[in-house]
Amino acid sequence: IDDLVGLLRRVADGDGVPALVNAGSGRPTTLATVVEVVQDVVGPLRLVLDQQEARSFDIPASWLDVSLAWRSLGWQATTDLSAGVSAMWRWLTREPPGTAR
Repeated sequence: IDDLVGLLRRVADGDGVPALVNAGSGRPTTLATVVEVVQDVVGPLRLVLDQQEARSFDIPASWLDVSLAWRSLGWQATTDLSAGVSAMWRWLTREPPGTAR
């Protein structure tokens, strides 16, 4: 989320900002890799997946071209997938202030 906030700040502060800018790592990442990273982060909790066969109209691969964000705003993501998922998981599972143990 930190990377996205950084991009949004550049958009808000910029002049001549493109109407549409992709935000992403710029590196192809499979859904299987995302699932593996999330599973590694959540540890003993097990993800339950319902994986289906590809449909005839499903595209085999797709990823964002983030070069416009770099060219027009000087922005690129700096947080890798594992670090970002780990940080989000820590935030989601933190104890609210004042919680007794």
